[in-house]
Amino acid sequence: MTQFSEPTRRAGKCIILAAAVALTGFSTQLAAQDVGVHRAVITIPNPRTANLLQLRGLGGRGTALIQIGETCHSLRVRFVAGDFSGASIDVRRTGPIVIELRDPQTVVALLNGEDIVSDETAGIVIHSGLSAETGFVVNPGRNISADLFGAQASGIPCDAQDESPAPGTGG
Repeated sequence: MTQFSEPTRRAGKCIILAAAVALTGFSTQLAAQDVGVHRAVITIPNPRTANLLQLRGLGGRGTALIQIGETCHSLRVRFVAGDFSGASIDVRRTGPIVIELRDPQTVVALLNGEDIVSDETAGIVIHSGLSAETGFVVNPGRNISADLFGAQASGIPCDAQDESPAPGTGG
């Protein structure tokens, strides 16, 4: 068996990681359609409070129901919300977090596996579980393989969207 030096092993690991990251760029990308509904309803059914040093917030896993035109998808997501002071986090809050995305580019970006950051995104409606001041990040996928190779959405019938908040209802 051939023995490699420590620098050679490190370089090999870096090459493998770079190749994995490059492969995510070859995933199929969806273009925004000009017609039809573009919306995503993200539900985190059981958020948990968490503290990390001076950060205080919420985290959890859930599902994004995405509709682009006449096509609907379900995508597993990870979610974190919070800030340094924790002032906008209500640790006594009960119930799920429900967020709706209405901006077409944001909806397509989520379906394509991009993170959604509240401070950088337009068209967000918070239906329950958070205050408007709370910053959050939605990360498509549930595990490290989704981070490396991209999260995979599942096609679903669009009538599954009927159970989510309707656009314009506010909750």
